[in-house]
Amino acid sequence: ACRAIARHIATELIAGRRVRLRGFGTFLTRRRRAYTGTNPQDRRPLQIAAVIAPSFRPAAWLRPLPARVVVRSLGGERRPETSLRYWAPLPGRKLPAASRPSPRRALALAVTEGTGMPLTWSVRVVHGWIAEVSHTVVGGRSVRVPALGTFRAAVRRAGAVRSPATGRTLKLPSRRYLRLRFGAAMREVVHSGRVPQSLTGARAARASTSTPPTSSGATARRAAPAVVAVPPSAPPPARTQGTGKLTPELIERLRTASRLEANQRLLVVPNLDSVKLRNARADYGNNVPWQTILAQYDDTMWRSASDGFLLFEDRIMWHNLGGPRNEVAYSTIEAVRFEGSKLFLTVTGVGVQEVWMYNAGKWLDELMAVLREICGG
Repeated sequence: ACRAIARHIATELIAGRRVRLRGFGTFLTRRRRAYTGTNPQDRRPLQIAAVIAPSFRPAAWLRPLPARVVVRSLGGERRPETSLRYWAPLPGRKLPAASRPSPRRALALAVTEGTGMPLTWSVRVVHGWIAEVSHTVVGGRSVRVPALGTFRAAVRRAGAVRSPATGRTLKLPSRRYLRLRFGAAMREVVHSGRVPQSLTGARAARASTSTPPTSSGATARRAAPAVVAVPPSAPPPARTQGTGKLTPELIERLRTASRLEANQRLLVVPNLDSVKLRNARADYGNNVPWQTILAQYDDTMWRSASDGFLLFEDRIMWHNLGGPRNEVAYSTIEAVRFEGSKLFLTVTGVGVQEVWMYNAGKWLDELMAVLREICGG
């Protein structure tokens, strides 16, 4: 998703257009003139050529940076109070139709094209990415975005400036502001005017590496396939019988695997978070036996746990973004596989069910091993 966002920004800058994201800032280009500098190593004069460089101008509320950002909880989602009016419509509502999409919607379309996510999810990813960068920088930490650059809080020292309207001298105090240091790859892309293969996204990369059609048309002749004796195939291995329940030994394995990362996406008893359980109640429903939950996975951007899955002793329950609550018993699951940030469950008499896991961590392999041991395979 980050590379898709960087590719869209680079494409717009190369075309000479600005990318203005309300409530965050504006991406634009500046032409830097040639000048004679000094080599810092040997102090010799160095001629610097003229370049077209990317630039970033933060929004007004990030210039200077506020002391803190108030975050309110709305419908199970924790959202910034300072930028509530910039958020996308909730899932299920129609997005506004326009002849030319807004910059945030254009970013969401680029994320959908590059990753294959649903558009509603991509919109929330873009807004969550912008809000996460803003709040992290306000908190005093830097954020490195792959293929784009590093956002950080820079300090502008106090000084005296002249007002262009009155001509008086004004004293400005020291203040912080949001600054983006573009990476070398992004600077080279904007200056050269060519988007490299590393920023073309997953779908475009697969399309570019596909085999082109032959130009000879119908006159091309294919060699006859060689006849090879195929040995009789061995019978498929018998399906092993699973435990059908999440035993204490398997719970201990999940607890040990959840400690591999400190992001608290997978919580196992007795380390369940009461706040996340309370937030999940709004989407999962009040008829869920909350006292019997053994593990909880949080798949939300703001870690409110309204989306994800819950593991019980005899069944799994999940809730995808914008979808209804689903649950199946372990005994009805025939196969389990993980592909493309999604967990696929083959359920008897129902078919394949999808469980979204866009924030899976290092514990994923152990989780898959536990599920296969429970359901068999």
